[in-house]
Order: sequence, then C-alpha cells, then structure tokens
Amino acid sequence: MNILFLTFLSIFFLSLNQTSFAETIDRIVAIVDDEVITMSELNEKLKPIIEKNLLTKPSKQQMQTLYNQILPQIIDEKIAENEIKKRNIKVGDEDVDFAINNILLQNSLTKEQLAERLGMEGITLDDYKKDIKNQILRSKLINFAVKAKVVVSEEEIDNFIKKENPEKTIEKGEIYILEQIAVIIKDANNPNNIADCEKKINLAKTELEKGQKFSEVAKNYSDLYNENSSDKGLVAGAFKIEEMSPLIKKEVTHLKVNETTNIIKTNDGFYIFMLKEKTSEDKKISNIDKQKRNEIREHLYKEKLNQTFQDWIKELRSKSSIRILL
Repeated sequence: MNILFLTFLSIFFLSLNQTSFAETIDRIVAIVDDEVITMSELNEKLKPIIEKNLLTKPSKQQMQTLYNQILPQIIDEKIAENEIKKRNIKVGDEDVDFAINNILLQNSLTKEQLAERLGMEGITLDDYKKDIKNQILRSKLINFAVKAKVVVSEEEIDNFIKKENPEKTIEKGEIYILEQIAVIIKDANNPNNIADCEKKINLAKTELEKGQKFSEVAKNYSDLYNENSSDKGLVAGAFKIEEMSPLIKKEVTHLKVNETTNIIKTNDGFYIFMLKEKTSEDKKISNIDKQKRNEIREHLYKEKLNQTFQDWIKELRSKSSIRILL
C-alpha cells in the first residue's frame, strides 16, 4: 500500500515538474497586438546562432544578449505577418515549388542532393519549404507596400561609381573660360591691313603689360568689343582642352586665372586671351558600359528597397501595441 502511494506521488511530482518545465519553456516573452511570442520560438531562432558560434554552454549573460538581439527581429516578423494577413497575401504550394525548382536549376542540383545538403545543416526539406514560403510572402508584401516608392536615379549610379573606384571610373575634364581681345584682319590679301592689325594688337599687349585692366584694353583695341552686349564682347567661350586648336592649347593650359596669353595669330586675325575661370567637369569613362550600370542599379535598388521596407516596419512598430515580458 505504502509502495503504491509512493509510486503515485512520484508520478504526480514528475508530471508536475514536466508541466512546470514546459510552462517555463513556452512562457510568453512578448505580445505584439494580439499575437504572442513564446520562449520556445525565441530558443528556436537562437539554435542555429548558438550552433554556428559553437556556444555549447552559453552563459546567462550570453543568452540574455542573444535574446535582446533576436527578440526585436521576431517582433518585426510578427508585424509583417499581421500585415500579410490584413492584405490577404497568399502563397500557394506551386509558388514554393517553382522557387525551389529555380534554386535547383541555378545550382545544378537534384531535389535529393538539396535535401542531403540541408540535412548536413540540420534542416529538413519541409522546414526549407516553409522558409521559402515566408520569403515569398515577405517579397509580395514589399511589392505591395514599398516597391513603388523606390527609384534609383542616374546621379545615384554616378555617385556610387565615383565612391567605389574613382581612379578607374571617373576623370576630371578641365573647362577653360576665356576672355579675348581680337583684332580682325578684314582683307587678308592686303599687307597694309595685316600690318595695321599687328600694330594694334601690339599696342594692346603693351597696355596689358603696364597693368591696365583687360576689360579697359579690350574696350580700346578689340574689334569684337560691344558696349551693348551683356558680356561686352569679351567672352570667347568655355572650352575643354580637346576642343582647342593646338596653338591656343599651348598658350592657355599653363595660365593661372587672370593671366593672359602671348599674341596669337590666326588666319582671320590677332588674339590675346585671358583665363577668366577654370573649372572641372566629371566625365564617365566609356568602360562603364550599360551592363555594368544596370548591375549597379540593381545593387542600389535592393539596398534602397530593404531600407525602405525596414523604415516602413519601424513606422508600423511605433503604431503597434508591443509588450516585452522577457
């Protein structure tokens, strides 16, 4: 009789301990709106992290750190799941099978080989399918919620190229803004006219060497000076090096701002140029072809899409009722 009573007590206390243990494992650690997150869910998420980092016996402090890192992720997943339900987003078995067949094709695997590889990582094929289904659901949610808000501009691609590899992808093109004093030869067949023009440009050069302002000398000597023009006929234009004639290039490229060239003779007249300003223009080198730019565009698009989705989830989180009980 005593033995039977003791046996009954042992079974009772054993079942009580098992129940308490199960309650400890499955206790609620967070509530997101009407959804609960249990300790077993949290531990299930932690299992691969612990195994990956070879934490055979993690300390309480290590476990608490991991809990604090993983729990916000699970909360975000719950918020996303609630949105999926609200929007009635569905994924059928055929969608999952199609995705897995693509994975098999891309990796040259059979279904058996995939199952074998998953088994080596402690993952069953059914668990893998569930994970694929969740990924497709998330992808559809992103498409519905934020995809239309994400655009990658040509300027963003250019900035990415400059940042990643400036030496090989971008070169600086110097722009020379020139002002001019021009004495035009009106009759190229008349030596006296050519001589008069040369004398006039030499007088202009002498005035500049004395320190006279370029604009004042141009007013007195340049045939192109025009008081009624917005630039007074001073501005010759803005030129890249490759756009200049060899004669002008030789004179201009060594100038500092506000310095003048020697007298330059051309078929139509005599010129003195002053470097008014030198600026630069970024030029995309031709080896950044269309395919490469499309790859960069795709990379930036994925980054922006993910960030936009995270910002959207953050906004939803701020509107959700969340209780942490960990």
